[in-house]
Amino acid sequence: MGVATDADRATDATVSTPDSSAGWARFAGIGALALIAAAGALKLAYPLSGDQALFASGGREILHGAVLYRDFWDVKQPAIYLFYAGGGAVFGFSAVGIHLFELVYMLGFAFVLQRTLRPLFGAPWIPAAASVLAVGTYYAGASTSALTQVEILVGFPLYLGVWFALSGAPGRSRGRLFWSGVLGGVVCWFKYVYLPIVAFAWVLVLLRRPEGGRRRPSRELAADAGAIVAGLAVPIVAFLVYFGAHGQLSEIRWTYFTFTPKTTGIAGRPVSRLTDGAKDFAEWTAPVLLLAVVGFVTRLRRGWSIWWTAYAGWIVLSVPLFLIQHWWLYQYELALVPLAIFAAAGLEWIVRTWSTARTTAVVVSAMVVSMVVVLSAIPLGLRFGRSAAVVARHDLGLTAAGRRAIADREDPQYPTARALSAFLGQQHVRGDIYVLGDPVDLYVSGRDQAIPTNGWSPEQYDSVVWKRIADGIRQARPRLLVMDESSTGIMKQRAPATLAVVHRLYRPVRRVGTDTWYELRN
Repeated sequence: MGVATDADRATDATVSTPDSSAGWARFAGIGALALIAAAGALKLAYPLSGDQALFASGGREILHGAVLYRDFWDVKQPAIYLFYAGGGAVFGFSAVGIHLFELVYMLGFAFVLQRTLRPLFGAPWIPAAASVLAVGTYYAGASTSALTQVEILVGFPLYLGVWFALSGAPGRSRGRLFWSGVLGGVVCWFKYVYLPIVAFAWVLVLLRRPEGGRRRPSRELAADAGAIVAGLAVPIVAFLVYFGAHGQLSEIRWTYFTFTPKTTGIAGRPVSRLTDGAKDFAEWTAPVLLLAVVGFVTRLRRGWSIWWTAYAGWIVLSVPLFLIQHWWLYQYELALVPLAIFAAAGLEWIVRTWSTARTTAVVVSAMVVSMVVVLSAIPLGLRFGRSAAVVARHDLGLTAAGRRAIADREDPQYPTARALSAFLGQQHVRGDIYVLGDPVDLYVSGRDQAIPTNGWSPEQYDSVVWKRIADGIRQARPRLLVMDESSTGIMKQRAPATLAVVHRLYRPVRRVGTDTWYELRN
């Protein structure tokens, strides 16, 4: 990676520093990792909310041999389910286990940021600060529903894909381009719409000229492009081979390219969701956003390189990639990593200005910027303080009773889900059940869905999916079916035939919270 004034010339990610600087960088890096670990540890006992409960339930089924899209259908790409399956295999499917797996993953990401960002900055401790601004801010401010989502997890392969693409010399680092392609394929496993972020780095690489500004031969450009395509093909071909062997390619094609694009129109996207999400994200990332603006301006003034172009492109591309989706709060996290990198540049400018400024005007400007950044961090500090207080009041999440209390406070579905689990045991209900509503019910009960089509987010379902649900219930006839008020209301309006199947085959036996439990009549 190149230095801040000439990043294009470097061919290696490391840079030699004096022993004192190296020691200081190591100390700062360890301190940053410890800080991130402490912030992440406070979120270990937080419950798995709706999306995460769905991912955990699907990951559990996959670990037991289920095939995604055939035995457990969802619109998501497979990586999020593989991530939860991996976390469950290593640490168990409890909320602590999944969050601990994520914390290890994010600490690994923070370490990679520290190692690979060193040549971009002058001060040896700035890369450590960048890792805190990216990962530490996430843990300090993310709400329960925003934890362990695709948009924060995909940041790791996105970053590495960009880094491998740009870190080599033109025409002489095709191995790195190959690995950048591989990571681009991994990004597709998480969410294929995010591939343009890595692809933008590929375009920059192919357009980049070596020293002297000579034009690159067409053969050399073709070889570089071939290395990228070859790497990209590895995970894509693996995907096609696996799902093709299980006969799911037509199902995947319909899910990704026919059904998914329709979901925003079916479910709708209220402007209030967009504005509320933007306000919330700006509140807990305010210091990062302000420092990023400072960093952007200082990079323009001090020297711009292909690296800053790639990170700026990541931020810019995040906007349309966000807008074409459902505008959920956690989707704002996609831009957090490049914002943190620019914020680190802003932080370096402030520190350098304080230590080297020779005029009163410059000192005053640095002082004003510093004060604004500090004041902007108050909402984040209060947010983190509230999270810490919740955990502290409930045995630090170290006891089952404490974790249960935290779950009840953070997600009101948990008492209902525990009541369902107890009912299943009391009534000796064996086998799978079907939940048309919050997946927390399914997750807490430890049961699998009786039919492949999951019952989460039914507001996105079209007539094809509702028919699948009706057919699945008719064929599987699980002994117990759970429906919440929202799903029932949607079925009355959009899928009366499916609701008729439920009423013909099932009778209501109990209502708890917003859920109604139905027992098979026969």
